[in-house]
Amino acid sequence: MPAFFNRSRCFKQLIFKRLISDYRTKWIESDMTTRLKSRFKGYCIPVRSEKDIQPALDELLQLHKRIDKATHPAMYAWKIADSSITNGNSSSVKKLENYGKSDVMGKQNDESKLKQMFLIRKLQHLKIGHNDCKEPGSGDRLMGLLDRLRLVNVLVAVTRWYGGKLLGPSRFRCISDSALGALQKAKYTEITVDQHSWRDVYMFAQWKDRHE
Repeated sequence: MPAFFNRSRCFKQLIFKRLISDYRTKWIESDMTTRLKSRFKGYCIPVRSEKDIQPALDELLQLHKRIDKATHPAMYAWKIADSSITNGNSSSVKKLENYGKSDVMGKQNDESKLKQMFLIRKLQHLKIGHNDCKEPGSGDRLMGLLDRLRLVNVLVAVTRWYGGKLLGPSRFRCISDSALGALQKAKYTEITVDQHSWRDVYMFAQWKDRHE
């Protein structure tokens, strides 16, 4: 077997292993929104399994001391499904291998096509969850936002500090806008998607963190 073939095969295995390995996820925060003295702040973080949820929430409460003192510290929702990459989808794996090879060789990459690799066509082993944090309906509202944006493998949360005046139904708009602000700041909504696919936030976040 030619030596160059062994080197090429080894290189592809290393590239794929690097792309799917664990990496340190981080919370992305929205700007603070204020309405009638009530303050809202949104957060989002990539997650890959249900066991990531509680540690991520614990970390969120430690980000700022004032979060723990909020009226509603963490209204949240999450959605998790198998990634096409972690499932070993041969087409996606090959594209990632080729991307790594062309990147090392210094060839120009088509970023728009690259981002298409982070779409999931069919949700497998789907798991979802939410928590209202004593604000009835807030968890459903956040879950609805993830559904509308076609986002998966992500946890989104919102903190509210009550300002002393009732906001009525408009509080839900503030909750949604704060969460959306965090997702937009993280650029998770920039992946082009259609009604038959979902944005894989976890895989996209890995690529984005490595290439910015």
